[in-house]
Amino acid sequence: MRTPPHLKENMPRLFLIRRWATRLSVAFFSGAPVYLVGSALELSNPRDWDFRVILTAEAFARRYATPAQLRRMTPREVVARMMGEEVGDFDRSSGIYSRWLREMNGINRAAFYRWTGLYTDFQARPLRAARTWRGRPKWRASDSRPAR
Repeated sequence: MRTPPHLKENMPRLFLIRRWATRLSVAFFSGAPVYLVGSALELSNPRDWDFRVILTAEAFARRYATPAQLRRMTPREVVARMMGEEVGDFDRSSGIYSRWLREMNGINRAAFYRWTGLYTDFQARPLRAARTWRGRPKWRASDSRPAR
């Protein structure tokens, strides 16, 4: 998807989003692309700005599971444990979820207070969850190349 027209018209906001998304991608997620999804692609003043980074099961497990969990479970089992039976239905009793939630809250607070001034809903999600978004629009925010 090409850059949304309302972002092209607001270059300061576009610059802030690109800078924040690129730094986040490089600093935390080994260069994995950060995507803008949801209503912010169509509305010039959305309620919040939804950003997603998609991680492989292995990268997701390394980031959010403890060493003990990694010895007991495969990366796919870590993802299945956190995601629950239905994609997006998080198992809130797992320590994996609490580590994930703590990091997402920290990133969203920093995005608002230090970087963009926008209410963001940033989430790192495993590839399994991303498959549910097929066919929906997304815009690669972390660099100047369009999403494929």
